[in-house]
Formats: sequence, structure tokens, C-alpha cells
Amino acid sequence: MVATLLNNAGVSESIIALLRAAVAFLGTFFFLKWMMPYLPSDQGREYAVDGALSKGKARGAGIVFVLVFVVTVLLFTPMKLEHIIYLILVVLAMLTGFLDDAAKTPWGEYKKGFLDLVIAVLIAVTFIHYNSTEVTLALFGVSFVIPKILFGILVVILVWAAINVTNCSDGVDGLSATLTIVTLSS
Repeated sequence: MVATLLNNAGVSESIIALLRAAVAFLGTFFFLKWMMPYLPSDQGREYAVDGALSKGKARGAGIVFVLVFVVTVLLFTPMKLEHIIYLILVVLAMLTGFLDDAAKTPWGEYKKGFLDLVIAVLIAVTFIHYNSTEVTLALFGVSFVIPKILFGILVVILVWAAINVTNCSDGVDGLSATLTIVTLSS
């Protein structure tokens, strides 16, 4: 939407990319600052080493990161139905983590894991519906087609693992901080 208007006005892609990054950064910064008092707080971890130290710490900041990301994408990216489906699924994945964080008693790994699995299956089905299952190994100049069922299983495993890696790294905010540190270091 905004990118199309800027492109039509003759603004270069690099300026649009800079504007996109600035909107995402500033949006995250200001909304995180504004939303911090409303985020759920950590109850502490009973069996973790120094688990009581995390008690009262804000949790669920991923809601801000993901919603600002979605709004930025909607503003600066030409959308197709496939992209909208992915954005909805990303928001659903974030909401399962946020609602688990906000719950008085944790959902447990089976409930959260099942919901993550459903989201991973929906992503695999969406990808296979809109794309081919041809894989190209650019380094070797080789292309081959993976059968749809096997491709779907591999996508589900990849997405499900990615969701859980995000959860293990303390959510989207922890993952973002890690990626930022690595990016700035290099």
C-alpha cells in the first residue's frame, strides 16, 4: 500500500526499505514502552535455578513485536491471499504463546504443542497449495521435486521446531534480542 504509493512517486527501493525498518523499529519501541504495564508478569519458576528472580518480570512482549511486524508488512508489502494467510497464522502462533504466558496456570507442553502442530500443518498446507515442491540446490545447479506428502511432513517439522526454538529462546523478544546482538556484532 505505502510501498506502491512511494514507488509510483519515484522513491527508490532502498529508501522504502529504510522507511520500512524505521517504522518497524519505532513502532516496536513506542508500543513496547506504552504496553509494558499491561503485559502479563512472570510468576517465577519453582524448579529453575534462581527461578524466583524472574518473578514480576514482564512477559508476552512478543505480542508487540508480532503485531508491529504484521502492520509494517501490510503497509509496505504488496499482498496476496497466501501472504495474508501466513500473517494470520503468525499472529495465531504468537497468541498461543501470549495466552499461555497470561494464563494463571501454564497450559502445559501438550496443549501448547498441539496448537503449534495445528499451526505448522496449516502453514504446510498453505505453502503446498500456492507453491511447487521443487527444490533447487543452487550451489550444485540441481533441481528435484519432493513428493507433496513428504514435503508437507518436512515443512511441519521445520515450522514446529522453529516455533519451539522461539519459545525456548524466551519468545519473540528473546529471539529478536539474540538476532539483534548477532547482527550488530557482525
